[in-house]
Amino acid sequence: MAARVLKRRLTLACRASLGFVSSFEERKRARADWPIRKVGLRDEELNDSRDTSTVDERIALVWTLTRRQWAFSGRAIPTYTRSDMPGRVLRRDR
Repeated sequence: MAARVLKRRLTLACRASLGFVSSFEERKRARADWPIRKVGLRDEELNDSRDTSTVDERIALVWTLTRRQWAFSGRAIPTYTRSDMPGRVLRRDR
């Protein structure tokens, strides 16, 4: 029985990560067992023993993935300035 429950949770998690989970409750159940820790920036060091890469290596990886995805899309990487980037800032009432 435990194997069936684990399989269902994995299935829900996979469906959620692919965008196939539609209801709020299904998404909530799919996230229930994710390994998450909430840590304040000043509370403790943010180390993850599973990840041995440096910050520089992770940033380089993001740039490599970004270039590959733009190439895959067949479109050129935009060259606008930050002040001209499309988007808008939404501020909540404080």
